[in-house]
Amino acid sequence: MHAFISSHFYLSRLVPSLSLLVMFSGVIIYSCRGKPNLEKARQELLALHQEQQTAHLTENARMLIDQSADNAISINRGKISRLARDSSIRRFEKYFAGITHKKWEDVHPPEIYFSDDGSMAYVIVDKRVVITYPDEKGKMQEESTHFAWVNIYKKQADGQWKSVCIASTNEPSQVISLSETPVPGGDPAAR
Repeated sequence: MHAFISSHFYLSRLVPSLSLLVMFSGVIIYSCRGKPNLEKARQELLALHQEQQTAHLTENARMLIDQSADNAISINRGKISRLARDSSIRRFEKYFAGITHKKWEDVHPPEIYFSDDGSMAYVIVDKRVVITYPDEKGKMQEESTHFAWVNIYKKQADGQWKSVCIASTNEPSQVISLSETPVPGGDPAAR
């Protein structure tokens, strides 16, 4: 019995010490993680922004959608939608098939902000886009639109940034007719 009381006394003093040791070890390990490298993350997000421009100018729907998480949220024209990857690709392929991007340029450099832990970011974009397309009579039109949007990104387990939500708005477009003669094959009804 004496051995039991003695070992119980020893353990009762050891357990709090071990608990403190475990707790302080956890604090040290957590603090040694270091702060996120926000400059590296900023460069990664700017590269994604540049890739979005390339995707639009080359009409590459897959490149554009590959930046999005599955079932990302889109807020546009008063509607909230969640589109699956395949649906999004088809939607952009259809959009790109009917237009040509002449310009997709920043009015101001993107503004990038991060969560405290560096796992999420939002990018504010101010962009002017110029596209051409045939109207219903096949006459080429040029449309210039000023867009502003916020794209919310989440860092994935594999370290890649994926867009989880985009909210977009634009000023009314300016449309001018580029020609008085129909463009061959330009009749949208023929598509």
